[in-house]
Amino acid sequence: MDLWIRSQDRKYLGKINEVLYAKVEDKHTLYIHLAHMTFPLGVYESEERALEVLYEIQYQITLGYKIKIDVDDYDLTYEMPKE
Repeated sequence: MDLWIRSQDRKYLGKINEVLYAKVEDKHTLYIHLAHMTFPLGVYESEERALEVLYEIQYQITLGYKIKIDVDDYDLTYEMPKE
């Protein structure tokens, strides 16, 4: 199972292996790390909201593993919510 994520600005769509949270200045951001570079997926008003979105991504991954029992080539796409 692969999880696809579309970035908040809708300019990136790709398979994701990991997502990380970081607070830089006053921005609560979820990032991906690709080929030794870090790219923002979405920026949120609070840490609580960013972690809520991260939980939603985790839920989609869990759901995909449950569905994969019946469907061999099932891929999930998650669109980062705008704030």
